[in-house]
Amino acid sequence: MTAAKRCDVLIVGGGIAGASLGCLLAARTNADVVIIEATDRLGGRARSVPFAGSSIDCGLHALLLGKRSSLFAMGRTITSGLSTRPLGASIYRNGQTLKLFGKTPVSLLTAEGFNPISLLMPTVRALRAGSPKSLYRISLDEFCRRFGVQDSARDFLKCLSIGLVVNADYGSVSVGELLAFLALSARRAGMLGYPRGGWNSIWTRFTDILNARAELRLREKLKEIRFDGKKVVACETDKGTYAPKRLVLAIPPQSIERQGLLPAESLDEDTRKRIGGCRMTYGLNVDLLIDGGDVPEDVIFTLDVPTLALAPTKASPELLPPGQHILTVFAPLGTEPISGDDANARADALVELYDQIVRGLKDRIVDRKVSVLPATGAEATVEFNYLDLPPIRCASIENLYMIGDWVKVRGVGGERAFASALKCYRMFRSSAG
Repeated sequence: MTAAKRCDVLIVGGGIAGASLGCLLAARTNADVVIIEATDRLGGRARSVPFAGSSIDCGLHALLLGKRSSLFAMGRTITSGLSTRPLGASIYRNGQTLKLFGKTPVSLLTAEGFNPISLLMPTVRALRAGSPKSLYRISLDEFCRRFGVQDSARDFLKCLSIGLVVNADYGSVSVGELLAFLALSARRAGMLGYPRGGWNSIWTRFTDILNARAELRLREKLKEIRFDGKKVVACETDKGTYAPKRLVLAIPPQSIERQGLLPAESLDEDTRKRIGGCRMTYGLNVDLLIDGGDVPEDVIFTLDVPTLALAPTKASPELLPPGQHILTVFAPLGTEPISGDDANARADALVELYDQIVRGLKDRIVDRKVSVLPATGAEATVEFNYLDLPPIRCASIENLYMIGDWVKVRGVGGERAFASALKCYRMFRSSAG
């Protein structure tokens, strides 16, 4: 019988969170780190795929900009050259396209038809009616109705809920999530962005770091976690057995539950309830190759049919011949994915909608790709929000940690996943010190 491989940290999952934590530990500590990933590459849902002779990013993974963003901290800590390209945002409403914000938080002050101060008094009134945590128990619709939010401010928050919380029913989103994001953006001096050069440019760097300073094992899947009381003592995969001092699960909560990796008797009731409450959300992604003319610089939000569109080739125009562009239209689907004819019919409707926004769009489409993608591991509704997310360190298993966009860290989308890796890394460094 082959002896279990001992290691300081075993990370299961090579998505944003798992790959980031592995690189942080490999680059900045002497820990013996092993990272296993079931697929043949890093990145998880955040990846670039070939399309029309180019490479485009899949799905929606919003990042914050600025020198206090999680991605900037990652670059400063492990490798140079990680950066994001800034995105402005506009809203299409009543036949007009209005600017929501530019490429910095200051641009909120000059937004067309929206004054951020108009959110101040409704928020103060809501806080007087309860504690700050109570904002996470109030839906966006209820907040606007009870506390006198102006229509322009309401529309602004709805757009944030489409793009950041990835919920098809934006009216049910916790207003606390949205206000917390605005506060986080201001504090970190940056709004939205995407990785410059695409996600694959990041994963290429991370793969090099892990291959040089850690043990990266692709195409390897976790099968069982063994416990001795309240401690992980071994992990069995389809290729071997590990005996880690610390185990980090960087996989979706649905995978944890489906595979029965954490038996009910091993978890305290609160953690079990929080993991069980996480629900995967999905999005319809329609990539359009546009020939001639131009495409918008901003992310465009619509409210009648909750969607957004962005131009991923704006960061790397050299990927396509001059005059060609890629426009990606994203529609949140909530917790119910669609497929086949339903997906294509929905894609047709989205193209019709954006043909009104970008005049003549349909006539310039030379290729398209329709896909339904997992969007996030946690649906931030009033019934399930930040307050209900599980903590990074498991309360009932002393050497078990969980990271990803579904654990209790501030942020949205990809930013939350990076932030969870940074927070876990700092916990390890603190305990080592």
